[in-house]
Amino acid sequence: LHAEVSQPVFLGCVWALAGLSLIFVLVRCFIKMMTFKRVSSDDVIAFIAWGMFLANIILWTVKSPILYRNYEVLQGKHPFDQVEIERYGSFIRCIGAFTSIFYASLWSVKLSVLLFFRRLGNQIRRYEIWWWCVTAVTVSTWLICMADVDWPCNTKPIQWIMLNCSSQNKINFQNRTFYANCALDILSDCLIVSIPILILWNVHVPLRKKIILTGIFSATVIVMVVSIIRVTVVNSKHQSAEIAWLVFWSFVENGTAIMISCVASFRQLFVASQDQ
Repeated sequence: LHAEVSQPVFLGCVWALAGLSLIFVLVRCFIKMMTFKRVSSDDVIAFIAWGMFLANIILWTVKSPILYRNYEVLQGKHPFDQVEIERYGSFIRCIGAFTSIFYASLWSVKLSVLLFFRRLGNQIRRYEIWWWCVTAVTVSTWLICMADVDWPCNTKPIQWIMLNCSSQNKINFQNRTFYANCALDILSDCLIVSIPILILWNVHVPLRKKIILTGIFSATVIVMVVSIIRVTVVNSKHQSAEIAWLVFWSFVENGTAIMISCVASFRQLFVASQDQ
């Protein structure tokens, strides 16, 4: 009957994430301009991913008061009438849009990283083949994550949702979906990280530098950890996930992914600028 995170704390955190991730993206583009006098396709995709991240934050800022009012209705602070039901229904229909934008932004970050890594070994035949395989799997995981969402419970009229989306079977399905999508998210990240590691361990550079660069490129493990936290802290075996808490951790994962993707590119730019 209550949110796990208050509205002021929620909005303060996500807008801080928006500002911080924007700084990372702008610095990334600035370094590219200073080093190569232009930005690349991976930088453009990263900026698009941030734009979708921002769009979701704006959507949540506008619509979240309805959710928090609904918590007050459930606590008896406001009358439970048809007006409140219809108002909450308009909020639920926005969840579908939020979900679509979330996955599009998160997988755009993956695409940005893939495009960045492609240039590291685009003259190596086996590397090219592996890059295309990883890209195909990454796109497939995005399509699966979009397909297995319980769309009727996000798009149908609120009366239908109240009757059909609170059963134990629906809760079990949602839990399975959360875990499956988390696994697909982590799988795609692991495959993407394998690309630079494949190159690093086959070039003639000191072992210490290989380990350092591998650590930098593997920073995406942080995103994997956040993805796991997102699923484990919001799932419940006997009731639907608390929406505010789920959306909060979705924003944390999305913002973290954008910043980590920029960190990986900073290291490569530094090495390139030293002609190493």
